[in-house]
Amino acid sequence: MQDGERLSLEQIQAFLEASDEIRFNASDRLELYEWMERTLVEQKYAGLGRASKGLVRRYVAKMTGLSRAQVTRLIGQYRARGEVKATVVEERVQDIAILMRVCYGEDSQVVIRADETAGALQRLRWALERTNVRVQSEGVAVNARAAATRS
Repeated sequence: MQDGERLSLEQIQAFLEASDEIRFNASDRLELYEWMERTLVEQKYAGLGRASKGLVRRYVAKMTGLSRAQVTRLIGQYRARGEVKATVVEERVQDIAILMRVCYGEDSQVVIRADETAGALQRLRWALERTNVRVQSEGVAVNARAAATRS
C-alpha cells in the first residue's frame, strides 16, 4: 500500500472493517520497522486517545503481520526512544540458536552455548538500559539543581 501511514483514523477504521488480504510488503525487517515508525509519527501516536491508539495498533498488526505482542513491544520502543529499530545482533543470535537446535538437537553443547550467549546479550542490553535511565535521571536532577541555584 502506497503511503499507508498517512491514512486518517476514519480511513484506518474503514480499512480494518473492510479488508482481509491486504498487507504491507516489506523486503526486510528494517523496511517494515521504518514503515511502522513513519505510521506512528504520522498518526501522532503519543497524543492519541486510548481508542485511537488501539485502532492504530490493530492497523499496524494487520498491515505488517506482526503479533500483538510484537507490535506492543515495538510501540513501547518507539515511546521510549522515539524510534523503532531492529536489534540486529540479538535477532542474529536467536536465529543461530534456532539453527543449532535444528542441526544438533536440543541438548547439544552448541545449542547450550548459543542460548547462554543470547542470555548474556539480553542481560547486557538490560544493564545498558538501566545505566542510560540512571544517567538521564541524574541529568534531570542536575538541571533542576542548576535552575534552583539560578533562582
